Amino acid sequence: MFTENISRDGMLLRWEPCGAPVPVVGDMLIVEVELPEQEGFERRCIRCQTTVARAHGEPGANFTWVGLQIHAMDFRVAQTIAGERPAAVYNGRSRVF
Repeated sequence: MFTENISRDGMLLRWEPCGAPVPVVGDMLIVEVELPEQEGFERRCIRCQTTVARAHGEPGANFTWVGLQIHAMDFRVAQTIAGERPAAVYNGRSRVF
């Protein structure tokens, strides 16, 4: 999945086939968005508690637009699991739990 846009109140994701089902309106998701690395600092991410507000597939597209309403967000040290990559991670920038 790719984070297309993010603001204080919402987030737009491009959800591509990953083995995880496309969420439906009303689903609650926790999304982590990795931030760019800065020399001398630990890798950080924004962890967002969200609810799916909209899911829309375009004809002929191999992805679904997923609009999320953000209820809470905080900054954290990014976690990685050696040798294991969750199925919902695509570009290393967004992870859904």
